[in-house]
Amino acid sequence: MKKFFLLAAAAVMVFASCAKSDQPEVSKDKAIGFKSYTGRTVTKADADFFIPKAQTWLNAQSFGVYAYNSANAVFAQADIANYGKFMTNQEVEFTGEQADQADPDAYTYSPTRYWPNDGANNLLSFWAYYPYEALTKGFEANTFTVGTDPTKMVDLLVSDVKNDMQYTAQNKGIVPFTFHHALTMVKFAVKTDDDYPSDVVIKLEELTVNGVKVNGTITPTYTAGTTTYEWAVTGDATPFKVCETATALNEEVQYFPTNDEVEAAYLMIPHTDITAVKATIKYSVKVGSDDAVVNTAEVDLKTTEVATWAQNMSILYTFTVGLKPIKFTATVLPWEEVVSGITL
Repeated sequence: MKKFFLLAAAAVMVFASCAKSDQPEVSKDKAIGFKSYTGRTVTKADADFFIPKAQTWLNAQSFGVYAYNSANAVFAQADIANYGKFMTNQEVEFTGEQADQADPDAYTYSPTRYWPNDGANNLLSFWAYYPYEALTKGFEANTFTVGTDPTKMVDLLVSDVKNDMQYTAQNKGIVPFTFHHALTMVKFAVKTDDDYPSDVVIKLEELTVNGVKVNGTITPTYTAGTTTYEWAVTGDATPFKVCETATALNEEVQYFPTNDEVEAAYLMIPHTDITAVKATIKYSVKVGSDDAVVNTAEVDLKTTEVATWAQNMSILYTFTVGLKPIKFTATVLPWEEVVSGITL
C-alpha cells in the first residue's frame, strides 16, 4: 500500500479588541483588504489539488472572517470573550483564479470595513475559514460533518490567526491569510497482480470501508503566535460504499469511486486511531467457461505506513487481487534394483 501526502492550506483566524460599546474612529481611505496563501509542505501538489475543484473558493467561492479588537493588548485566546467584535462571520468572496490568491483586488466583501485611526489602541486580530457558514462559532470549538458522496465533498480550510494588526505603509491594510486543509484525503485503487490472458476475467464486485466516523469537533488553539487545530471524532461509524457496481480489473491501477467530474477521493474527519477502520473487498474470478468464483476479504487499513489519518494528509490505498493457481512439482525416483538368486 502506498501513501501520499499532499498539503495545502485553509483559514481560521482570531481577532482582538477589548470590549467597548463604541466603535473606533476609522480612516475612510484605509479599507481593510484580504489576500491568501495556500501553503504546501509536501510535493506532488498541482494547481488542482483542491478536491473537488468545483467546490473550492478558488472558483468564486467565499470564506468567513472574524475580527477582534483587543484595544492595546496583545491577542490572547483566553481573553477573546472580552474583545470587541470588529467583524462577525463576514463573508469574503474570491473572484479570481489560482494565480490571483495574492491579489487583494480578487477579494470582495460588503459593507467595506476600515482600519481604526488610532491603530495602536485598536489592535485587530483576524481568523478565517472555508467554506462560508461551515464553522459559524468563530475561533472556538466547531462541529463538522463530512458526507459519504464523493461528488459533494467539502474541502474544509482553516487559517492561522493574524494577530495584533494595524494599518502600516508596509502592509497597506491587507490581511494575508494562510489556509490549511483541516481534513484527511483518502483514495482507493484496485489492480490485478498480473497481466492475465483474455480468458481470465477478474472483476471488483464490491468495496466497502467500515469503521469511519463522519462527525467531529475541531478545536483551535493559539499560543505565542502559533495556531493549531485538534479533532475529536464523535458519533457512530458510517460505511462508505466505495464500489457497488461490478468493474473489470486489469494490471493498470483503477481508482474508486469512479466519476468523470471529480477526482476519486474522500475527504474524511482526521482519526488518531484507525484500528477499527477496515475495507471489505469482494471480487470475482472467471476462467474460461468455468463459473465465476467470488472471493471476499477484510483488510485492516491501519498499516505500518499509515497509522493515523492526520490533517493535511493524502493517503492512497492500493489493493491488488489475482489468481492463486494450483502448481505442481515432481520428483522422479531412481529404480530400486533388487537382486534375487534362485537355485534350481
